[in-house]
Amino acid sequence: MLTSYKYNGQGLQIAQEIPGQLPVKLYYSGKQLLTQMQGDDSAMNIKGSYATLVRLNKSGSSTTKTLIISDHKATPIKRYDLSTTELEQAEYSAYGEQQKSQSPV
Repeated sequence: MLTSYKYNGQGLQIAQEIPGQLPVKLYYSGKQLLTQMQGDDSAMNIKGSYATLVRLNKSGSSTTKTLIISDHKATPIKRYDLSTTELEQAEYSAYGEQQKSQSPV
């Protein structure tokens, strides 16, 4: 077995198990992913009206906060740490294909 997935009654993935690793658990509010956990590590999404605004990654005692700038279709365009240092910028074609992604840091 390479990996196994578990889904809830709404068809949303709620767990992923990879042999030799801790299971990944996913928690939702409605159909929006809120938190993803694997052992003591977690990633929490804080949503705006239509897209993720902030992602909090916690690993052990450290927490990384990332601000995500999205377009009108909720496609992530830029990521910043909360001290406004740009982490990544992405560009897409008119058909939604990612053309390039650059990390200035």
